[in-house]
Order: sequence, then C-alpha cells, then structure tokens
Amino acid sequence: LNSLARLWGNVRVLVIEEVSMTSAILYNALDFRSMYGRSVAHEVNECNYAQAGCAFGRIPIVVHLGDFLQLKPTNAISLIEDLQAKDEDGEYLIANPSVEVQHACRLFKSIPHVFELRGTKRFVPGDPLIEFLSCMRAGTTFPGAVWTAFERTFASDNTGVLDPRHS
Repeated sequence: LNSLARLWGNVRVLVIEEVSMTSAILYNALDFRSMYGRSVAHEVNECNYAQAGCAFGRIPIVVHLGDFLQLKPTNAISLIEDLQAKDEDGEYLIANPSVEVQHACRLFKSIPHVFELRGTKRFVPGDPLIEFLSCMRAGTTFPGAVWTAFERTFASDNTGVLDPRHS
C-alpha cells in the first residue's frame, strides 16, 4: 500500500496510450491499483471506486488515446466488447466474463467526453497511403491509382520482375 501511495498519490493526469490494445482485465487492474494508491489521500476505497467520479482513484484528468479500428488486445477481451452478444444458437459469445472484465467494460463505456480526431499528421498531403488505409477501414475497393501506387512498393528481383507471391 505504501509503494502504491508513493506511485499514485500525487498523479494529476493519467494518459492511457493505445487503449484499444489494452485488455479489459488490465484496464481493471490499473483502475484498482490506482484506487489503492490514492485511497487514503483521496477518499476512495473498494466500496466506492466503481461509482461515478471515483475511477482511477479520482485522478482529475484521465485521457484515453487509441484507435479501435486497429488491433484489439491479443487473446483477451476488449474494452468495447459486447458482453451480451450471442451467436445464432443464442449462446453468449463470451461465457461468464469475470466481474473485473464487466467493471472495466462498464467503466470505459461510461466515459462522458469523447473527441474524434479526423486528421492525420503522419503523411505528406497526397500520399496514396492515406486513401489506401481509408479504403481498408471502410472495406471498399481500392481506386486504380491507389492500387498502382501500392503495387510499386512490392518487392522485385534485380531485373524489376515482381515477386509472384504478391499476386
């Protein structure tokens, strides 16, 4: 408890980068440990940490950064998973999710303010990769010019013949 208090006691801002790749169980552990570290100084405990305004030990600012259209957690339940989803036979897709997983999903879904950033600073304007990735996300066909630009990145031998595995 003392080491958690030293680690978390004075935290004013928590930034969770790549939250889309954070499993629900890990998110819950972060919430729980930060609560313990801030329990004495910030009047939060096991009885009230799941209440509104008490998450993460009442850290004033918690910023979540991530893109849920990218990778989900490896071999784990995502924070945006539908825990009530059923298959065509009426069976739950996630059988008996733990209380911790349920808490984490509920907490994440209760975030009151969400800002979607629609631009990118990773690419030079006009880079065909921007449209290529947009098509992949939307599941649409690549325009001919975009596909041609992508094909130019394929590996070839020293005579310029494309590696046949790309076809």
